[in-house]
Amino acid sequence: MLYGVWGYEVPADSAWCDQAVRAGLACKSGNASLQTLVDQNLPWIASLKVGDKKLPVVVVRVGEASVDVLVGQQTWTLTHKWFESVWTGDYLLLWKMSPEGESTITRDSSEEEILWLETMLNRALHISTEPSAEWRPLLVEKIKQFQKSHHLKTDGVVGFSTLVHLWQVAGESAYLYRDEANISPETTVKGK
Repeated sequence: MLYGVWGYEVPADSAWCDQAVRAGLACKSGNASLQTLVDQNLPWIASLKVGDKKLPVVVVRVGEASVDVLVGQQTWTLTHKWFESVWTGDYLLLWKMSPEGESTITRDSSEEEILWLETMLNRALHISTEPSAEWRPLLVEKIKQFQKSHHLKTDGVVGFSTLVHLWQVAGESAYLYRDEANISPETTVKGK
């Protein structure tokens, strides 16, 4: 189901993390709070414990009082209270890494990665200057400007959150639907 949210048709018996790389994606899993996952801005698989059964669902929207999940071909709207009472806190999500499959872009990255980064930042920030393949102070300032405009940690480091938002701005990443009232700089300060 999660691959479907990303626009891929993958048979259920092949929809595992080891297949993500074929789609240019990576898996991230763990245990987190609802707010932490909302802040990551990506749909995720949550495991719900209902009675003595575990039910995997894909969380696609989080609102003020409700959560929308995909169960098979159906969308269920659950109250926050009920969702949090049956959710184990476990998650698995897919995210798109850099074009060369890296989880970060730094001054030590290839010229192609740095050029891609500056090109993406120029588009996102509506800057018409010629992009460069060199890591320069101006590039770090663009990174910080982008991070600030997306309520990310403004540190000039291009990691998970910055890459997720760059791909989302480009229209090349799935994203978590949220009610506007659920989004504020105070609740969406994210990692790198």
